[in-house]
Amino acid sequence: MPSDVMRVRLHLRQIRVLEVVEDTSAVLRVRVESSQTQLQCPHCGFKCHKVHDTRERQVRDAEVSGRRTTLVWMRHRFSCGNCSERFLEDHDSFDGKLTRRMAHRLVADAQVMSTRAVVRRHGMHWTVIMTLVRA
Repeated sequence: MPSDVMRVRLHLRQIRVLEVVEDTSAVLRVRVESSQTQLQCPHCGFKCHKVHDTRERQVRDAEVSGRRTTLVWMRHRFSCGNCSERFLEDHDSFDGKLTRRMAHRLVADAQVMSTRAVVRRHGMHWTVIMTLVRA
């Protein structure tokens, strides 16, 4: 393995790091995918393993060493061999375009800081923060 290869440990269950896309003093972007090889079809219950295609989804994660962290999730779309329906995979650690730990961090910060301060700190729109706080 070359000495300039960076390893990242995300501590997310069933998520595999594919590569570090961007690594600067302010930003960390990491391409990831789920390690699940088969899912149950939500339409008929059949166990599916055929990946029809893959779509990128940007998911904000909690900061790593003070850097804004984005996961580029290579989200698989499966094709059911039984009913021929296609469906996107979901993951327990991701809640929309945020990781669950990022959502918890935003809510925790909003409890001790003003919404404006949380917006400045994390660079997120205030409606995202207020939606999480209300939920």
